[in-house]
Amino acid sequence: MPAMRWLYCVLAATGCASAGSDHHGSVDSGTQTDGSMTIRNDASITQPDSGGGNTGCVNNAKDLLNNGNFDGTPLGTGWTQAPIDPAAPIVTDATNGLAPQAGTARAWLGGYEQTPNADSLYEDVMVPANATSLVITGFYEVRTAEGLFSGIYDRATVELTTTTGTQLELIKALDDDHATTAYTPLDHTFTNLSAIKGQTVRLKFSSNSDDTYATSFYFDSIKLTVMPCQ
Repeated sequence: MPAMRWLYCVLAATGCASAGSDHHGSVDSGTQTDGSMTIRNDASITQPDSGGGNTGCVNNAKDLLNNGNFDGTPLGTGWTQAPIDPAAPIVTDATNGLAPQAGTARAWLGGYEQTPNADSLYEDVMVPANATSLVITGFYEVRTAEGLFSGIYDRATVELTTTTGTQLELIKALDDDHATTAYTPLDHTFTNLSAIKGQTVRLKFSSNSDDTYATSFYFDSIKLTVMPCQ
């Protein structure tokens, strides 16, 4: 059977498109939907220096991501995509998806009933050597048809890795057993700064599913904020 990408909407949710043509290029019926939003703000704070010799250091917050809200043109700017179907990019507009939080696009992983069924999306960034903190914020949503069955069959992860794929820190693990009905905050403060500072690292989203009862994983409004001491 040809690959099909599906959207499964919970009745309580709003902005779901009715079943129709497959947004991700499949030849059979069944669709899915989602959204996006922007939160990019810079801030400055002053922290006292504990060494006694200086009056303090100024921390200027900076978002390291290029196109973290996925609204850049052309779609997918700043990101490397490895979609299940090469003809169906991961970063898409919301033509057949859930209404965006704000803006016009979001990242959509999964949604196919087939094996192999693996998506990945990543962006490499340089973390300053003088970073004092690194925080990721944004939103995710999980829609699934596996809800009638017990067990975990479809999974997604958000992680920080080296550019060769070695995991530095797991940010979020998602699965079909924990579906959502609305965008949910994705917030994480990185704890292993010593392995991150001064390095080019990779923010990676990936999914892996079985061949029945598809699950879709959506991500939007992602911001990777570093606080460098200057």
